[in-house]
Amino acid sequence: MKLKLVILLTLVCLALAACGEGATSTPASTTAAPTPAVSSTGAYTSAQSTSGSVTLPTIAPTLGDGLTMKAAYAVVSPMITAWNPNAILVTVFTPPDSAVGLNSAGQAPQWYFEALAPASGQHSTWLVKSTPEGKSSAEKSIEDVLPADQAKLLQSARLPPLNTLIDTDRLMEVARDNGGTKSDQPLGIQLSSPSKEGDPLAFDLVFYNGNDVLRLRIDAQSGKLVENTKG
Repeated sequence: MKLKLVILLTLVCLALAACGEGATSTPASTTAAPTPAVSSTGAYTSAQSTSGSVTLPTIAPTLGDGLTMKAAYAVVSPMITAWNPNAILVTVFTPPDSAVGLNSAGQAPQWYFEALAPASGQHSTWLVKSTPEGKSSAEKSIEDVLPADQAKLLQSARLPPLNTLIDTDRLMEVARDNGGTKSDQPLGIQLSSPSKEGDPLAFDLVFYNGNDVLRLRIDAQSGKLVENTKG
């Protein structure tokens, strides 16, 4: 009888262990996220703790070395909308600093998004930061009100929706396929309306290989190579 009891207890333990291994986590809540709020420093957040401090969503970079353009915009987009629902984007860029430029995977630890509310002339630039640990934050770095003529001029440089453009990981794939495989420093890029009418919206990239220089222009909407210049 004792032997049978020991065997029975052993089988129960094994069954419980198997259930623990196959258990799944509870599905995430589908409750809508709260409306972004503004902290006393001007930084926006998509969630607020009970203590009153602000917390931004964590977005893990693809390779742990920053965010692509679209991933960074996903952090700041609801904050820009909360600032002004009619805001448009006019420029996107990374700092022209070799320490924080775009890497070979199209990621950067810092991104700037320049926005304009055409009717009111409200104008702001937003900074998105990402750490190697995957934590992200965003805040307004500049805010002012432009005169009507300046606002109208800037409105003409409106960018198309970023979801209609290639992301910067794809940008760097196209660059590598066309000889952009080495640079002496991380790349800083700027996406803005072309200065020449009729030119496509494009990313401009410069690669250095010793004394050799390669300049590439890549269409931001189709991902096609527009220009390949050496020297």
